[in-house]
Formats: sequence, structure tokens, C-alpha cells
Amino acid sequence: MDCPNCSTPHPEAARFCSRCGTPLHPAIQRSRHFAAHPEEPVRSLAVVSTLMPHLAGGRHHIYRGAIGLALLAALIAAAFGMLSVALILAAIALPAAVLTYMHDHDLWRGEPISVLGLALLTSLALGVGVGVGMLEHHLTKPVLLAAPRHRMPTIAQVLELGILVPAVTFVAVLIPPVLVTARSAFRHSVDAVAICSLSGAAFSLGLSVAIQRGAFSHLGATAGDPAHVAFIALTLGFLQPIIFATAAAMALVPLRGVGVNTVSGLAKGLALLVLYGLATVLLAPYGTRGIVLTTLAALVLGAAGLLGVRYALHVSLLAEAQAALTGAATLARAPGTRQVCAHCGAMIEAEAAFCQVCGTATAALARHPAPDDGNTTADVGATTAAEPAAVMPATPPRTPPPLQFPGNGVQVGHRLRPVTVAAVIVVIVLVAAAVTALIVLSGTTGRTKLPPMLPGGHAEATAPAGSGLSQPVNPPTALPPAVRGARLTLTSANAIAIADGISITPAPGWTLTDRGPNWVTLFDPNNTAAIHVTVKPADGTDAAAVLQGDVNQLISAPSTGLTNVNVMGAPTTKTLQSEKFQQAASMNYTADFSAQLGITHLIGVFMELLNTSNHQSAFIDYRETSDVSASYVGAAQMMIDSML
Repeated sequence: MDCPNCSTPHPEAARFCSRCGTPLHPAIQRSRHFAAHPEEPVRSLAVVSTLMPHLAGGRHHIYRGAIGLALLAALIAAAFGMLSVALILAAIALPAAVLTYMHDHDLWRGEPISVLGLALLTSLALGVGVGVGMLEHHLTKPVLLAAPRHRMPTIAQVLELGILVPAVTFVAVLIPPVLVTARSAFRHSVDAVAICSLSGAAFSLGLSVAIQRGAFSHLGATAGDPAHVAFIALTLGFLQPIIFATAAAMALVPLRGVGVNTVSGLAKGLALLVLYGLATVLLAPYGTRGIVLTTLAALVLGAAGLLGVRYALHVSLLAEAQAALTGAATLARAPGTRQVCAHCGAMIEAEAAFCQVCGTATAALARHPAPDDGNTTADVGATTAAEPAAVMPATPPRTPPPLQFPGNGVQVGHRLRPVTVAAVIVVIVLVAAAVTALIVLSGTTGRTKLPPMLPGGHAEATAPAGSGLSQPVNPPTALPPAVRGARLTLTSANAIAIADGISITPAPGWTLTDRGPNWVTLFDPNNTAAIHVTVKPADGTDAAAVLQGDVNQLISAPSTGLTNVNVMGAPTTKTLQSEKFQQAASMNYTADFSAQLGITHLIGVFMELLNTSNHQSAFIDYRETSDVSASYVGAAQMMIDSML
């Protein structure tokens, strides 16, 4: 029979044109046979066959199972609240699988240094660099500090984290694959997808470890819901690398292939990362609910990326063959001699663009020459049990599993046994988890704390213990006392009314960022320290007891997103000489706030100002990141004094 597209003659048993890939029978739809993996349709959410397009037939189950085991181990670690181990288990699974796949299918092209040095190590370093140099200190810390108070990020922060950072990330993710695929050995659209998979996974690993390095300060369980940990690990460890890899692949396939618009590919890749960045920053203030919603957004974006890559690669492979027919381009990766199809075991003639039986593009096949004696039952035109030569069934049968080379037992299209593949991936993942646990356990877990803070000066008495609040096993070492000998005078004359005649005067540079009917929140000039004041009725005349009740209520609310809240000892109390408040109590604390944007360590002071006559109190929560200026403590002290 002749191909309806290019008129190339084929035997009756053929199902696809070997020159252009066109189906030879009306019952066969090309869209139901992905050019890199014919057992799957083009529109499929198959992660493994998309990111590893050279996989031999039947091998995707092995890699899918190994990745699934790693994710299961990550969920088990998350169930015990160990974010650091859960994150590493999830994040290392995909890079380990891609590296094993490249060795299994001999995709080094004789240049393993180029692949390992550029696609893996350079991407890993760029991920760490973007995470530490651009995200952690300059952009995400202010957003994370405000998030427990449900304060939405400013327009500037949305533009930075939702537009600027994704654009820089897109460029950084693209650099290593562009450099690797610039070499002639990797200059093909199929290789571009594989290199982007490794590069995107490595970049995501470096970025996740950098922005979540706060999770590596302790190994024990967090005080939050284990689902909180599981969703972060799933998003950063599995979905984020898929988003990065597919964004890079959608941009690079048009550059290294034909038939796909380059500008459109670049725009789609950038849009994918921008949408992911916007979802992450806009949902950060919603605590655990925001983490779940971010995971759902990442799931949708990852699915869109997979579909985009599959469509681009499928179109590119078909367009490359069509261009070779017209003489507009040279068919790359066409077999120079007879090959064995790694999907169906059929013979592929020299210079063929596709397998005649299953429709796999020869560019996506690992190179395996046919046996010298030519004795194979899978040769097109020969009579086989699965597919008679003279009769073509109305409905094409499912592509058979790969055969073996006659006489030597070597499987087609790969080098490693299934047990070896699974063992290699599992060992890499377990070693990474063990090293992570060792690093965490050997590191210091001490936290700094703020100097004592009470209205008008130092503490006078200590209330008895027994509050029921969580206490640290090893109390952190105190910071050097802040410069408080020279008391400054507030220059702002505009006091902010809170409720019932109580007001607060902002320190220089501090601004009102949010308020309610009986509360206000003020931030420092750099958005790295905040003070939240709530005026309310109090039950009782003991400031320490009222403070303990307010703190217990705050830290037990899941909407705050706070974990690992450690209150430093019993409340310290003081008698005040003021018409508005007669008692004060305070206690230092440390806490974490976790989100996809990262983990920020908070140190702060809970304080209660109590009017014993009318039972009115002011609950104060001063918090800052652990690396801000000590002068902010003095500014907070002055603002508290202005309330007396």
C-alpha cells in the first residue's frame, strides 16, 4: 500500500508510513499514538513518558513505580512532621530517575561531563543562587512575616515575586539546556526534552533547599498539621520540578526542532512560571488553606505543562519528517543501518523516520542495531502471531511489548534490568535522606531571642510556671542587649486610635499596614518586623493569666500557619503607674511560618497590658525575622510606652 501523504510504498502489515509517520489505515488516528511513546495518546498526563521520551516500551512502569515509592516515603516522613526529610525524598526522586534513565538508555552521547556538569550541577547551583541571592532575604521575608496576620502582599511585592522572579527563573532554567543542546550530539528536540527534565529537576532541588533551608534546623515534628508538611513537600519536591522542566522544554523544543513557533513556545514557558509565581505569592497569606490551594494550582499548571510539551514534541517530530521529504531539512537521527524498534521489536529500515508497526519516531529510540543473522519474528512483512502479513485488523491491536535480541537475551532499548533501575533510584533517594538527617542532627538548633521587653523599663517579677504552653528543650541563647541606654523620643505626633481611648504612636519609619475595629498592625520601614495590637475586654485581674489565655488561643488557631511555637518560660510581670493600664506581662517566643515561598524563623514577644479597674486589656504581638536590626526592639518598646 502507498502512504496517502507522501506515496511511499509499504507492505500490507505496515500501520504507519516510515517516511512521514502518517497512519496507513483509516482506523488509526495519529493523535492516539504519541510520536515518542505510541502506546499513549498525545493528550495524556503521563509524567514519565513525557519527561523521558527515549523510554523503551514497557519501561515507563518501572520508573513510575520507583518515583511513586520515593513519594510514598516522603508522605511517611511528612506524617511525622519532618519537612526536611520529606522535601528531600520528594525532590530527589525525579533527578535520580532521570539520571538513571539517561544511563539506562545510553543518552550520554559520549559526553557525560556535558550532561552532568551543565544540566545537573550548573542547574543545581543556579537554583541555590536564585533562592538565596534573590528570594530569601530581599523578597520573601517581608511576605512571610506578614502572612500569619493574613496581610496581602503589596503591589510591588506581587510584581517582584509574581513577575520579576519567574522571569529570572525562566532564564536561569533555560541556560543549562541551551548550552548542552548547542552541542551537535544533543541538538534535537527529543534530547532537548530529556535535558530540560534533568535541568528543571536539578534547578528545583537547589531552589527548594535554599528557600526551605529553615526546615533543616530541626528534625523533629512540627506543631502543625502533617498535611501542611505533605503539601509543601509534594509541591516543591514533585510538582515544581515538573513545572520548571516543562516550561523549559516548551521553549527549547521549537529552538531545536521544526514545526513549532519559537515565540509561542517562549511565551508559554514564561507564562507557566509567571502563573506559578503569582499563585504562590497571592495564596501565601492564607496559611494551611493557601498551601493546599497552591498545590492545586501547581497541579493544574504541571498538567498544562505536560500537555504543552507532548504536543510540541509530537508536532516537531512529524514536521521534521515532512521537511525531510520536501528537502527543506535533513532528517536528524535517522538510523544508518537496520535497527530494532525499542517499543514493538519490529525492524526499522535505514533512513526511516518512523517505525512502520507502532509509529515511534526513530529519533526517540535508543540505538540498537539489528541482529547480524536477521532472524527476528518482528520484521514487517513476516508472518507473526500478533500481526498477520496479509490481513490488517479493522481495529489496530495494542502495541506488543519489546522483544529481545535473538540468541543473547539482551532487551531492546535499554541496558539495565528492572530490579537494577529500581534499586539505583531507591538507593540514591535513601542516601540523600540519610545525609539530610545527618546534617540536620549535627547542626545547631539554638535560636536567638529578644531582650526583655516591658513598658517603662526592665522586669520586676516573674510569674509562676504552669501555663500549659510548649516549652523548648534547650532554651535559646539571648541576643546581646539592644542599645537601650539612650531612650529616643518618638517624632511622630499622629497617634493611631485603636479602640476605647487606647492609641499607639508609630516610631519613625513605621507605618500602619492593616487595621480592624479593635486592632492595628504596624510594620517597620524594611517590612522585616511587625507589631500587632488588639484592645479587648479581659477576664480577670491577673495580667499573666490573661496573657497565657490569649497566647494559647493564638497558637492553637490553624489559620495563622505558625509551627514550632516555643514560649520562653513563664510570663514576666510588672506593676505600671498609668491611668490606662496598671499591670503588664510579657514572654519571649520563637516560631516558624511555612509556605511554598519558604520557612521564616520568627522571634518575638507576647505582651499583655491590663487595666484592673475596667478589665480592659491590650494584647501585643511583636515579631521579627531573626536577622533584622536590633534597633527595632527599641522602636517597639517606644511604641508600647506610647500606649500608657
